[in-house]
Amino acid sequence: MTTTSSTHSSTPGDAPVAAPRAARAARAARGAQPWRPPLTALAGGALLTGAVLFTAGMVTSPPQASESTADYLAGFAAAPVQTQVSAALLHFGNLGTALGLLAVPALPRVRRGALLATAGALLSALGALVLSGWVMFDFIGLQLALQVPAEQAVSVYDATFASPFFAYAGILQAFAVLGNLAVLVGLVRAGVLRWWWAAVPVLTVPLLAAVPFNPLLHGALTAVGVLPWCAVGVVLLRRARLASTAA
Repeated sequence: MTTTSSTHSSTPGDAPVAAPRAARAARAARGAQPWRPPLTALAGGALLTGAVLFTAGMVTSPPQASESTADYLAGFAAAPVQTQVSAALLHFGNLGTALGLLAVPALPRVRRGALLATAGALLSALGALVLSGWVMFDFIGLQLALQVPAEQAVSVYDATFASPFFAYAGILQAFAVLGNLAVLVGLVRAGVLRWWWAAVPVLTVPLLAAVPFNPLLHGALTAVGVLPWCAVGVVLLRRARLASTAA
């Protein structure tokens, strides 16, 4: 009886001691990383901003009569200011997305889905960086369309994109699309996002590839397609706010 009562009396007494110790350890861990909440908030804001800029870049893309290089460059020549605005928006939108994706590996709090989300984030970020550079060639295409005869402009533009670099970049973009899906599936498995966010690229990516280019239609599909990144950005901002409040 004495042994039993001492055991019961010691158990409640340990809890108040252990709780403050755990709280102090958590505060110490947060204090050792004061930079983490601001960087998390920056990443969340970058994802949201990148999504808005990229969508705006698609909406403001100049229309083209067909998918041919000649019509592509003719669209540039017909709307030079619009072409530059669109290219700049797409460029910075991709940079913002790449920056925000670098914070994704810190989101899962369990091992399930963490590796998939991390690998996908790295692929997606690399793809966004490549695409941010790719769209800058629109400025070159614009000058070719304005200053060089049409046939010569098409020849130079096609020869540029026939470089092996662009073949490798195209392959990387394909893997980046898979990376986007991997990020979302990983975050769903980790309990960070709901399952329907992973279904968005499955629906929008095939439509974007299959439908002939139209700025408004592709802009609308893009607006739906970037919603998962907005959701991730909101989660990052919430995590940053909670960490700042707890500190």
